[in-house]
Amino acid sequence: MSIIDVAQLQARLEKTFNENGIIGPRLDRVASYETSYGEYIKNKFNGYFLLVSSFQSFFYDTLSTASTLYRDPLITKHAPYQPLYLLNLLTAFRSIRATENLLYNGYPLDGLSLLRDIKDRAIFFAAWISGLTNWKSLNAPLLVPTKADAPVQETQLWRRAREKEENRVLKLILREDSDFEEPIKSELKVWETFFNLEVHGSLLTFASEFGDWMKNIGQLSIPPVPIERSIASYTCRAIEVFWMVHRTLPFIQLTPNCLGSDWAEKWMVLDESFRQHQTALFEGGVKIAKSFEVFIDRKFPFNPATIYVERDEPMSTRNSETD
Repeated sequence: MSIIDVAQLQARLEKTFNENGIIGPRLDRVASYETSYGEYIKNKFNGYFLLVSSFQSFFYDTLSTASTLYRDPLITKHAPYQPLYLLNLLTAFRSIRATENLLYNGYPLDGLSLLRDIKDRAIFFAAWISGLTNWKSLNAPLLVPTKADAPVQETQLWRRAREKEENRVLKLILREDSDFEEPIKSELKVWETFFNLEVHGSLLTFASEFGDWMKNIGQLSIPPVPIERSIASYTCRAIEVFWMVHRTLPFIQLTPNCLGSDWAEKWMVLDESFRQHQTALFEGGVKIAKSFEVFIDRKFPFNPATIYVERDEPMSTRNSETD
């Protein structure tokens, strides 16, 4: 399409959808609902807002301090993969911001879909910290196609290598190859299902957002309106996933207490707050909350004393043992 054709098409779009100088005026109505939704969350779920906002602020400060502290490559000379861990945390931070923006704009279950990936990445972090895998095994850098026109088989080989290691870690940490007792293992499987139902077909959205309308007992709204069961589906899983990420933050430290005693104190306050949330759920009759707490303590046993350890040995031996 030529530049002239593009300009003509844009002119037609503007003429067709411009009403009184506004492009897409119907979206103003949707945007107003989104704004109101965010205010509803802050007022109605103020405990959630306080905890998660505090966590995100702490996460930001951790990244900011670490990126300044380890700016000189000479400092990380003997820990060459530590900057990559920092970038992995930064990616997780941005993903968390994306999920939270979806919540406060009225789309909590879309945020739940994104939480599944953050959940998996937190598990990979924990396995890295525990010495069960490393960056090279998770990313297979030697198999990355080096040419833009590389055969599709090369890309597939790289992807399969990464997926193989990811699946091995997920099985080892959370799924069938984990060392959890059977009742806990079963409940963690149910826990994972919460994410999968929304990722595959938006089934939670259909049931929670539109279920009443399909039963002829509710109104259908095109803009988002607060539905507490949808919000709770997101907020409960978000706090759990954010607790997982929180536990992995100390690994960024190259030396003990390098982020300071104030940082360590804030970490502890947040950790206790995350645990209190799970305790409250369990006392409220949510049995799976206790299993998740066991999962955290057994697979994410990290604290402010945790420091970075370089783990660059190949995992091929471990991989072959689990094939």
